[in-house]
Amino acid sequence: MAPVKICTRPSCGATLPPVDASSSSSFETAYALEGACKHHPGQPVFHEGQKSWSCCNGVNKPVLDFDDFVKIQGCTTVEGHSTEKVKKKEKKELSEGQKGVVGEDGKEIFGTPVTSSAKKEGQPAVAAPITTPSIPSTSSAKASTPSAPAAPPAEPSDPEGVAIPAGTTCKRPGCAATYQGAEGTQRDRSSEVCHYHRGFPIFHEGSKGYSCCKRRVLDFADFMRIEPCSTAESGHLFIQPLKSKSKPQGTANGHGEGSSTGLGGDDLLRSKGMTLREGEEEIDCRMDHYETPDEIRMTVYSKGVKMEDSSIEIAEEDVLLSLSLPPAPGATAPRRHLLHLPLYAALDPAGSSYKVSPSRIKIDLVLRKKQAGASWPTLIRGGPQAGYGLTFGRK
Repeated sequence: MAPVKICTRPSCGATLPPVDASSSSSFETAYALEGACKHHPGQPVFHEGQKSWSCCNGVNKPVLDFDDFVKIQGCTTVEGHSTEKVKKKEKKELSEGQKGVVGEDGKEIFGTPVTSSAKKEGQPAVAAPITTPSIPSTSSAKASTPSAPAAPPAEPSDPEGVAIPAGTTCKRPGCAATYQGAEGTQRDRSSEVCHYHRGFPIFHEGSKGYSCCKRRVLDFADFMRIEPCSTAESGHLFIQPLKSKSKPQGTANGHGEGSSTGLGGDDLLRSKGMTLREGEEEIDCRMDHYETPDEIRMTVYSKGVKMEDSSIEIAEEDVLLSLSLPPAPGATAPRRHLLHLPLYAALDPAGSSYKVSPSRIKIDLVLRKKQAGASWPTLIRGGPQAGYGLTFGRK
């Protein structure tokens, strides 16, 4: 018996059973195509992490998660299904100016030929040159490169002699060990083996991973199971709060007394008055970013942000965020996102800006480079693994 087929129109997914071969005069298997086919006649659109369909992006809003994109129901209904394969778009033919033209002397010329009316007597016909965008010289590009990478951050450890409640879980990312000793007993750190992720989580256009290792996954459950890539020198970390962000420069340990406040430590944030308020819970917000020749564009996803109680500062070498957010569902404590980004190269603060979306779901930042055309290999300074890798985009 012939296998069941599935309608080939995007987002339909209807199963098409084969028709009895005795009722068909053709040697090919026929399928029952009757029924309403609800599908997308347009093309998928993936732009800056958002996913939608070109035929209905005004009705069905773009989504961020690929699973949500797959669940967008078809926007057009027609009678009858299809088993024909979707044809790929044909490549555009080269224009006359892009094709090579063989001249009278046998040489192949590329460009837009000069018409006879534009010729002058006594001058041979030449092709108009194809212009290409100028690329900054190596010497000028090197001007924005830091002179020397910063030293790796020191590994945080629990204070000596501190009391640890039984059953406390290790705070290092990727390590789920619990403290088994009785409270008040002497702790033997030399016998502890703590495998963890030294870097910080990276969530970029659906891809998930850690800055300290190369593995990237799409599913969040797989992200939680990524094998740790580092081993702690001082055993587990049961007491000091540690978030999965390393500090490229600044304070010695990369964290404040009570909590981590971003990639650059919390000294600069504190000097600006950007700290946790009483009763607030510190959280991380997801961030996307990409690079154009003249700008770095960032999006911070901060649903329900209260701008009247938030601060954003764009300096020449740093970006500081203190975003006030409502309590999580089922909770009562307000939340705050604190972040210090020590940038890879200098900015033009006057030419930079930020904008909050009308629905307060996200904040878009446009960071104008001080040296236009210079490429940034990472978003922040401090060594090859200290910053977010950049995705190139168009202006």
